[in-house]
Amino acid sequence: MLVLALAVLADPGLLALQAADARVATVAHRLQVANVVLCREVGALPGFSMHTLVQYARDERAGAKATFGLDARPAVLAVATGSAAAMAGLRANDVVTAIDGTPVVQSSDGAGHRDLDRAQALLDAGLADGAVTLDVVRGGINHRIAFTAERGCASRVELVPGPSLNASADGHSVQIGGRMVAFAATDDALAVIVAHELAHNILGHRARLDAQRVRRGLFAGLGANGAKLRTTELEADRLSVALVANAGYRLDAIMPFWNALRTRTDYGFLASGAHPAWPARLTALEAAVAEQTTSQA
Repeated sequence: MLVLALAVLADPGLLALQAADARVATVAHRLQVANVVLCREVGALPGFSMHTLVQYARDERAGAKATFGLDARPAVLAVATGSAAAMAGLRANDVVTAIDGTPVVQSSDGAGHRDLDRAQALLDAGLADGAVTLDVVRGGINHRIAFTAERGCASRVELVPGPSLNASADGHSVQIGGRMVAFAATDDALAVIVAHELAHNILGHRARLDAQRVRRGLFAGLGANGAKLRTTELEADRLSVALVANAGYRLDAIMPFWNALRTRTDYGFLASGAHPAWPARLTALEAAVAEQTTSQA
């Protein structure tokens, strides 16, 4: 009897997700390093992200193994182009076996989330001293990669897969929805929305709104509550223009991005009120772009 074995092929969707992660990592890293002098919280940036097999749904794990070479150990998901980690030779899909000489534990019970948490804690501890050494396996060959991390705005910026045309900031992290990353077709456009969310964190908006007991969710855009939320959005818009410019991204990408987003999210009188009305918002953005352009001339 002839037995034919069908090999599991790399999953195009997972490859696209990895590419999107790399885009977000690269744009965020560049913005964070270029604007370090503006940030209240500064830290050493890793310049890469990790993942483990158990982060994927059970029916996706065979594809994740084939696509990324994942096993129970943490591996590199994406490396920010131009980062110290990238320049030291770290690559996507490198399997991390030790950080600063401490082995990364491989759980026997398949608890990859805990393994990733431990690896992240080791990485954070190493970065606190400024320099870190990684032992990795690539194609069955051991490599030791050492680099001194760059200083930048301390927010953790991550892609959240899914259909959400959204982005958010909580004071310490930034999340960009998968659909938003796809919508921002160029890195210059992606820099616009990442910079806007970073601006919220740099300006301490979450802490300020919490101190003012500003509500979120349904009916948050009404009355004085909504006015406070709209003020923070306008402030983040204005600062984001400077962040984009400081990082060397194109200022002329800003207005096309926001105008295009308006066509997708302008609900007219049905809008929640938590964000400024589009005409006023776009006018303020145009003024900020013009001012920044003049200052660069």
